[in-house]
Amino acid sequence: MANRTKLTPKKKKEFCERLVLNGGNVSAACRALRINRVTVYEHCKRFPEFAQAMDQAVDQGIDTLEDEAKRRAYNGTLEAIYYQGKKVGSKRVYSDFLMGMMLKAHRTKYKERHEVTGPNGQPLNPPITPAVVQFVIPDDGRGGAWAPGQPAPEPLPPDEKETLPCAGE
Repeated sequence: MANRTKLTPKKKKEFCERLVLNGGNVSAACRALRINRVTVYEHCKRFPEFAQAMDQAVDQGIDTLEDEAKRRAYNGTLEAIYYQGKKVGSKRVYSDFLMGMMLKAHRTKYKERHEVTGPNGQPLNPPITPAVVQFVIPDDGRGGAWAPGQPAPEPLPPDEKETLPCAGE
C-alpha cells in the first residue's frame, strides 16, 4: 500500500497558510509540507469546505503577489552598485514593466486590443457566394492551378466537366 500523507485539520491549515505565502502556487505549498498534489486535489473533491478554503488561500496569495508588484512599481527596489568587486553604493530602480501591467489590469484604456482584418480593412471571412467559391477553388479543372491575384479561369463548359478523367484513371 502506498505511503500517503494524511491531511489532518492542522496540515490543511498549514497548507492554506503556505498557499498564501507562495502566491497561490499549489506545487510550492505541497513541496514545502511534503504533501503530494494528488492528495490535495483528492481532498478538494471529498471535502468542499477544504476546497473553498484552498480557493480563498489562492486568492489571498495572488493578492500578495499583486501587492508586491505594486510596491516594486511605485517604490522601486534597491540595486547594489559595485566597483572593482566591492559594493560602493546602491540605487533605487523602478519597474516600468510592472507599472504597465498594473495599468493594463485595472484600466480598460491600457488593455491590449487586437483587430485583425483582411486587405483594405475588409473582414477576413467574407460571405461565401458562388463568385467567391469560383476564386477559392485552386484547380481550374484542366490540371492547372489558379493562384490568388491572377484572373480567374473561365469555367469549363458542362460537357467537358463530365469527360475529365479522375485522378488515378
